[in-house]
Amino acid sequence: MVKHCIHIAESIGSIPIPPIMKRIFIIHGYKSFPTDCWFPWLKDELIKRGFTVYVPRFTNSHEPKFEKWLETIREAVGIADENTYFIGHSLGAIAIIRYLQTLKKEKIGGAVFVAGRVIFRPRKTSAISGFFETPIRWSNVKKVTGKTIGVYSIDDPFVSIENGRLLEQKLGTKLVLEKNKGHFSRDDAVLKLPIVLKNILSIMN
Repeated sequence: MVKHCIHIAESIGSIPIPPIMKRIFIIHGYKSFPTDCWFPWLKDELIKRGFTVYVPRFTNSHEPKFEKWLETIREAVGIADENTYFIGHSLGAIAIIRYLQTLKKEKIGGAVFVAGRVIFRPRKTSAISGFFETPIRWSNVKKVTGKTIGVYSIDDPFVSIENGRLLEQKLGTKLVLEKNKGHFSRDDAVLKLPIVLKNILSIMN
């Protein structure tokens, strides 16, 4: 198995310098969990290629609390850098974006958003409203983020392509449109997602 890493130098004097590994964080969405739909498949495919992959579990995914999710991402990532990458599904996209806007000097390598929800349609009651209570500081997000790609399905019943268009406008996100994938969920029988593997590899090369 080939390890994907960057060698700064062979050594300083007699002290070897360890390689810098690229880390990938897969962030699940509303009513989901780390072993849901295509997450295990993608994790295994990335590990085969030598990457370090994390799929954090967020508590109360049926009634997600924004601050708790943000704290979980912070704890999982630790210190972010240009060898840090994200893949976010559905609500996971806005969770990543909210995390990114809190960064100061750090800059990540990039992100792939899958059916990423960044536009909120108010309802009388909504479990996810806390993620959208304040405006997104897009300039902050863009400043600390490398390449971004948005993967959407034209038949998604929950997240419209309008969300991807907003990412395209605000972050320069490249859009990839799929057909017959719905919300890219287990209910849509999407247990493998080669298009996401292809695109995360493309922004890391």
